[in-house]
Parts: sequence; C-alpha cells; structure tokens
Amino acid sequence: MADDTEDIVQRAIKAAKSGNRAEARKWLSQAIKAEPNNARAWYLFSQVSDSEEQAVYCLNQVLKIQPDNAQAKERLSKMNLVDNVDTIAPSSTKTSVSPASKVTLKDLSARAAVLQSYYNELVERSKFLQTFEDAANWKVDAAALIRLFDQYQDALENYSTQEQGELERAKKEREALPVLKRFTASQAAEKQRLDNIQQAQEGIESVGLVIADLLEKGSKYPSSKAEQKQMLSELRLYKKELEIEKRQTNEKMRQIRTQARQNMTSWTGVSKGFMGDIARYQRSSIRFKKESSLAPHESVKTGIERLLIETERQILLVSHFSGADTEITITISRCAYCGRRMDPNGVCPGCGSIKSTTDL
Repeated sequence: MADDTEDIVQRAIKAAKSGNRAEARKWLSQAIKAEPNNARAWYLFSQVSDSEEQAVYCLNQVLKIQPDNAQAKERLSKMNLVDNVDTIAPSSTKTSVSPASKVTLKDLSARAAVLQSYYNELVERSKFLQTFEDAANWKVDAAALIRLFDQYQDALENYSTQEQGELERAKKEREALPVLKRFTASQAAEKQRLDNIQQAQEGIESVGLVIADLLEKGSKYPSSKAEQKQMLSELRLYKKELEIEKRQTNEKMRQIRTQARQNMTSWTGVSKGFMGDIARYQRSSIRFKKESSLAPHESVKTGIERLLIETERQILLVSHFSGADTEITITISRCAYCGRRMDPNGVCPGCGSIKSTTDL
C-alpha cells in the first residue's frame, strides 16, 4: 500500500511541475484516501490547493500528524496564521478527558448520523451545480463541513484515548487479583473496550476518506471564469500528455508484434518429423514470449484509456459552468490612416488626423 501511495504522490508531483494543479489535486486526494496519515501528501495538497482556507486546513493536518514539521509551521506563519501553529497537537499529547466530560459511543454515533446527512445533501447538491456562484457557495459549505468532520475526528481520537485508559485500568485491576480469581475473572468488559477502540479507529479512517472526497470534489468545480480557464488549460494539457503516452505505448506493442512475426517466419511451413516438433515448440515459445511482453503494456494502455475518459468527463464538467464575471474592456483608438495610437485629445501624433478606429 505504501509503495502504491508513493507512486500516486509522484504522479501528483509530476502534474504539479507541469503546471497541472487540478490533476495534482486529484492524485493527492487519492493518496490521502489510501493513506490518511500521509503528512507529505497533505503538505503537497496545501501547495496546489485552490483556496487559502483549504491550504490552511491541509497544513493543520500536517501538524496533527507531525507536530514539529518546520515547513508547515513556516507556511502558516507566512500566511499570518501563527496562532494556529501552536494550537495543533497530536492525539497522543491531547489532554485526557475528565470523567465528567466522558463521551459515549452512542453520542458519537448520533453525531456521525447528522454529519452523514449533511455530507449526503452536499454530494447531492454537487450534481446540480451550474454557475460559478453555485460552485463558490458549494465550496464554502464544503469547507464548513470539513471543519465539522475535523472536530468529529478529534472527538473520536479523544474517545479512543479514553477507552484505552479504561482498558489499561481494567487490566491492572484484573492482574492485581489472586492467581485463581485472575484466571476465572470475566474479560467481557476488556473485550468491549477493545471493540470500542477499534470502532473509533475505523471511524477516524472513514472521516479521513470523507474529507479527502470533499477536497477532491471541490477541486473539480470552477468558481470564476479565470479559474475555469485555468482548469480547462491544465486538463487539456494533461489530455495531450496522456495521448502522447498512449501513442508511445502502442508503438512499443507494435514493435513487439513485428518482432514476433519475424521470429515466427523461420519456423513457418515446417510441420513434419523431428524438425516439425521443434518448429511447433518454437512457435509456441514465440507466442508465449510475445504475450508475456505485451501484457504489461496492455495494462498501461488500459490505465491510460481510463484516465483519458476521466479527463474528458472532467473537461465537459468544467466547461458547462457559466455565470457573470466582471470583465474589464480596454479600448484603444488608432488613426484611421496611419494606424498610430491617438493621443488623449483624439489627434494622431503622426499625421494629425482626427479620424480614428477602435480596437478592443
């Protein structure tokens, strides 16, 4: 899994270096889904995020995983968010929950149900976004929901810590019993604590996936014409790169087939006797070698074709957004005779004419 995640991160870095930030965000979202505690993926996402709020969230996630990460602290400081840097602490250093404020699994389940309904509603809304204003409002709501999920994730971590403490206490009490009672004492409570801890950990992972999904969805919707233009430019560039890679893969496969045909020619027509047996073996060996050589390229080609389909869908999705942006039109008046730019008084500085044409 770690190797697969690293491969995804490398794809994201490659996309970012080529200027394709939207594609980089898509790959990094996948990396975070596969490995929610990958601090590097979170940090890279902060560098290609499409909003300051999203970048701040990603950097805070880095500091939750690696509290001493100097790069994340420095970036938050440069964004004038120094206060946030010192308030982030990993779950291992969080203050223990006092008995009066203990959280129950029932409370967390009820909270999860509410958040799930918000998430489902937001996902349903995403299917009907049409304008830049719709996208901008959706991103604001998504950012707010991400904060709620983040708080819920903290609550799960606190609950897990709480249950871990109760489990250790129960174990110590059982170990303090006399030998005979120790072996006959019920461990049902300890098993229940273990189940609760496991459920909390599964919940933490699920929340990470939901947050990554919201980040990925948010990176697909343009909230202005400028953003739409940039996203389409990046997507079309990425599509061209994929098409080039597909042509190169097809060429490699063509060369493998050509070589196999050439090798097969030497054994064509030989079918009788001892040499016929050798010819059949050689033809079978050539076919096997050809198929073995083609297999990895077929896999690569299938992956490229899938990415091409996804990219084309994303281009169509981004293209359908519309809305009014304030556009500044610069008008330039030029001389109708010599083409020079007219001076502020409407006179040509070259020929003195006052007749002009207008360029937009």
